[in-house]
Amino acid sequence: MRDNNDQFWNLVKPEHAAASAFCRKLTGSRDDGDDLYQDAIFRALTRFEQLRDHGSFRQWLYRIIVNCYRNRLSDRWWRRFLPLGPVHDNIPSQGNVERQVMARRNLEIAFKPLSAEDRALLILFEAEGWPVADLAEMSGQSVSAVKARLSRARKKSKSALERHLRDVTGANKKSLTGDEDSICVVTKRNSD
Repeated sequence: MRDNNDQFWNLVKPEHAAASAFCRKLTGSRDDGDDLYQDAIFRALTRFEQLRDHGSFRQWLYRIIVNCYRNRLSDRWWRRFLPLGPVHDNIPSQGNVERQVMARRNLEIAFKPLSAEDRALLILFEAEGWPVADLAEMSGQSVSAVKARLSRARKKSKSALERHLRDVTGANKKSLTGDEDSICVVTKRNSD
């Protein structure tokens, strides 16, 4: 049993920072993300003996994180406390604060129509840089199914954001497509 625990923690160690940041992005807050991460780590530790291939630990851990997140969303008690969508804690500090706040709000609106699973896939692919093959293994779907889900998720997000901006500004579709920078500032990976 002790060897299993040591092996588990050795596998968690390289994933800790990225998985913790992913949880924060997924929930939209530091505290909720940390709670989600702790719940997922506990669940993973208690089920570690069921993992057959330790080479797929990363995908297995993220699958547990996504399932914990989905369970929280489906529990009515948690819904009252979760924000509209992910808000990143790592928005660059330089630049116009008003623009950063607007970018956060736009991201919330863009993620609102997505399921927890689609939101997780989109964040892992776009913000964390996961390859589609890893997402497919994590979600238990084919590569083409994951690509299709990512495409549909992007379309839903874009449509929701365009609808919101059209309602707010009364602008036509052409003028809205140029404002993609407000989303990109939030979703770009830190290269530090």
